[in-house]
Amino acid sequence: MSVKRLAAYLLVYLSFFLLLTPLGAFNDWIPPAQQSGYYSATQIDAGDDSGYYAWLRSAFFDGDLDFANELNYAHAGRFMDTGYVFNNWQMGQALFFLPFFLLGHGVAFLYQWMGYPVALDGYSAPYYLATAIASGSCLFAGLITLHRLLIEFCSERAAFIAGASLWLASPLIYFSFIRQRMAHSVEFFLSVLLLLLWVLYRKSDRWEARALLGYVLGLLCLTRLINIGFFALFFVDQIILYLENVSMSAAEKRKRFALQSGALLAGFFIALLPQLIAWNQMNGAPIPTRTALYAGKGLSQFSLQMLDDKFYGLFFSPQWGLIFSMPLAIFGFCGLFLKSDSLKPLRASLLAYLSALLFIIVAYPEDSASYGHRHLISALPVFAIGLGVALDRCFKKLRLAIPVALIVFGAVALQYLMVVQYKVTLPYNHPQFSWQAIADSASLILERSELLFRSTNWLTLMAMNPAWDARDILYLLLFPLGQIVAALAIAILALRVFKGLDSEFPRREVMVSAAAFSLALSLTVGLLAPTFSEERLKERNAYRDTMGQAESLFNQALYAKSEKEYEKAVALEPEILNPRFGQALSLQAQNRLQESIALYETALAQFPSHALSWLNLGLSHAAMGNMEQAEQSIRRSLRESPRLSRGYDLLGQIYFQSGQLDKSQKMYEYQLGLEPQNASVHARLAMVYTMRNQLEAGRAHLDRAVQLKAPESLTRPIQELLKRGP
Repeated sequence: MSVKRLAAYLLVYLSFFLLLTPLGAFNDWIPPAQQSGYYSATQIDAGDDSGYYAWLRSAFFDGDLDFANELNYAHAGRFMDTGYVFNNWQMGQALFFLPFFLLGHGVAFLYQWMGYPVALDGYSAPYYLATAIASGSCLFAGLITLHRLLIEFCSERAAFIAGASLWLASPLIYFSFIRQRMAHSVEFFLSVLLLLLWVLYRKSDRWEARALLGYVLGLLCLTRLINIGFFALFFVDQIILYLENVSMSAAEKRKRFALQSGALLAGFFIALLPQLIAWNQMNGAPIPTRTALYAGKGLSQFSLQMLDDKFYGLFFSPQWGLIFSMPLAIFGFCGLFLKSDSLKPLRASLLAYLSALLFIIVAYPEDSASYGHRHLISALPVFAIGLGVALDRCFKKLRLAIPVALIVFGAVALQYLMVVQYKVTLPYNHPQFSWQAIADSASLILERSELLFRSTNWLTLMAMNPAWDARDILYLLLFPLGQIVAALAIAILALRVFKGLDSEFPRREVMVSAAAFSLALSLTVGLLAPTFSEERLKERNAYRDTMGQAESLFNQALYAKSEKEYEKAVALEPEILNPRFGQALSLQAQNRLQESIALYETALAQFPSHALSWLNLGLSHAAMGNMEQAEQSIRRSLRESPRLSRGYDLLGQIYFQSGQLDKSQKMYEYQLGLEPQNASVHARLAMVYTMRNQLEAGRAHLDRAVQLKAPESLTRPIQELLKRGP
């Protein structure tokens, strides 16, 4: 690959990085409502995203794989019979993110050393920003590796257009920059690498080549288990090679088939061994029990009618039908059938893989429940091969070149317009998302063009005149600079690696080193996830039962009793935040404010990034009249979670009571940006405007509060003030 071509990839990648990456409302000068959608560079999902992230954070900071004390993990209270917490996600992503995570730890340490309130716990901004860079770096590595794969089938120009456009016109663009802690960027890179190594070394007689292919496939399944469908590719390919080999006797061919198949399986299981050990320790069996359960359920319910319905939905659903949401993938699939000397011997194997993947998708009873058909991301390199071949054919004829170029550009533009509307103008899981997003595109461009720069992207924030304090430097300077440096390093490394791909690589030392790494990792996993003793298991079960009882009592408003149960749970599991937080809430509900403050402070000493503890600490201080401490605590909660709307409400009330009406107005406006239908906020803002003699604005918000049925206790005093006039 030429330096010029690498520079083109770098330019495209960084442009979309700056356009789409939401940095979040990380500082006071950014209105919270500017952060549209849910995710940002430092805001991750409590389900899948935290499930992947927990492997990394827990192993590094806690020295174990017990996820019961993970702050932002939705399943932290869901215990298996082994005593461990349920985790349906794999550890592969954590291995690729670890070097970046360590750099983030260094930045966090530096900020703390300089006196800034940055926690060394894996939850503060440097860690999240570093892992966002890791995700983007894996994506960029996948793009340039894909280019190297595609030039085996098409020209450099077609390879560049096919690779870049299929990325930009697929769900991968969303998971590249907006929801980075999903494992799809790592999955994409590994699937491209696997196909490249297969194309280059499929005819090699050396067992190391097959073992390496199996090892990379193992890493791919260590990241996302759905990629086990690649076994169909290798099975069909082995049969093709067996039939093509006419120089060997039948006995020799069988021996070769067995040796290469054995090497492939050995490499696969060596790579997957750490996950098998983890599953055994955590689930009680060396399999992903939930996935196996759902797979069995899907197979038991399988029917031709179900197959027909799911296939129709896959291609034509108004929500995510491939015809509408990924047309270039359809184009690429058709391109696999075009005449091509380089593609011909591989076609059957590639189609076998696609068939296996589609069967897994339609047979599994759960859908992807996110942006687009993300389960097809590992198939993007296959579609890119077909797209590259098709583009090469079209570009040779001028009458086809221009229309095809317009189709490619249109597919990329439509995907971009869909991305900027997802969870912004259109809600999550909209049943006709693709149709509606396409239909709304013209009005979006003409009437709401500001949304084309999604959320709190770098370009938008730079236009808002940053304050340039330590947080601004971290988000607006160090973060993009780190991404640029990482991408440049990958580009330089790629130039060196690609030069050696046509040599005698893979050397035996490569496979030996890989095996040694996996065995060392397996030993580490065994140490991090020991079997619970009978006594420890009883304690964990008692904790689970006690927490269930405490939560039930709290929900019944029996706060004195729930406080006692939470106290018992704290004694059983002092390293877990939830029971301590619940106990503090119970004390607060009983108006035992000083005791609740002490508990919140104890919890925050252990978990300084927990926004709700800071918020409730501020609430207790405010109830005791300690307004200065209340303001500091609530502001800290908003630093940890800028979209915590209750915090702006509390600050608005504190400033109103102290006569700081300008600050109170600002806080209520922030809250209204997050909750535009909140009647009480409209009423409070109407009061502030009225007291500041901005009567027209006061009346407008009062009318809206009445329309939304705000309590009369809030609206009546404003009406009386307005009657008196200025």
